Amino acid sequence: MIKNKQQGKYAGLVLFLTAVIGAVAGAVFYGDITVTVPAELLESFLTARIHGGFFGNAASSFITALIWCIVPFISGLCAVGQPAGALIPAFRGIGIGMTFTALMNTYGANGIPAFAVCVLPSAFMGTVMCCYQCRLSLSCSNSVLAVLRG
Repeated sequence: MIKNKQQGKYAGLVLFLTAVIGAVAGAVFYGDITVTVPAELLESFLTARIHGGFFGNAASSFITALIWCIVPFISGLCAVGQPAGALIPAFRGIGIGMTFTALMNTYGANGIPAFAVCVLPSAFMGTVMCCYQCRLSLSCSNSVLAVLRG
């Protein structure tokens, strides 16, 4: 039991670094992976974030974070759910990086404050929660696999 705790000591940090690397990859490969995001879509997103109020923004952030936490929960119940638990932070990071790049492509340098105020706080908290859930998912999946192996 102690050996298992020693192995998972830095799992959360590794998963968070995976999300950061995913964000960099999403920003770098934005033009290669997707089509350009229409400016009207970004404007409606920013308008909804700015005029949505505290509870509206909290609810939308919670629902988004909940979706990113359900998948690792389900993969933690499977004996072979480790790949999903390890890759989910990278996919989340890719989405955050693409959002940043889309704002930069549309608004130029003015996209940085919009990202920092409207997207980054909820993205950071959601990523921390997702990495914690993925760490637990990896641990549970490893436990299920160990029980099945005997």
